[in-house]
Amino acid sequence: MAIASLALHAMFVLYINSLYMALTRPLAIGATIAQPWNMMLIGMFLFGIPGFGLAGVAYLLAKGLARKSGVRKAASTIIIVQGIVLLIGMINASSIEKAMDGYYVETLANRGETWLFNTIPQIFMVASVPLIGVGAHLYTIKPKQQRFKSSL
Repeated sequence: MAIASLALHAMFVLYINSLYMALTRPLAIGATIAQPWNMMLIGMFLFGIPGFGLAGVAYLLAKGLARKSGVRKAASTIIIVQGIVLLIGMINASSIEKAMDGYYVETLANRGETWLFNTIPQIFMVASVPLIGVGAHLYTIKPKQQRFKSSL
């Protein structure tokens, strides 16, 4: 689960950065992106938000079921790496966002959608910090000792 959540957030970072890079290119006939807002929402709901859900499932499974410390530490390391990848990727996306082509900036401003391209990277930057914290917490906890009932 932890590897799958890392893969989802890596795909989200690549998707958003490539979308922003496409919006910085000069316009050519047939190369105009018609609905960048919709493409942003698709990326969020396909890759970004499910990545947090899978990280939560990986945390719960590693916390409750993993009796070996190596399993918990591997899952926690992957969750920490996931938070770092998301943070660095969104910092890169917010720097690319400043270089958007003027046509897209005007089009998004006319539709009232510029706030989406400004705030989505910031929201995911803020959300990546608790992800790193959850991974660090998982790294430090010890497994629960199960008591066996006597059959006598």
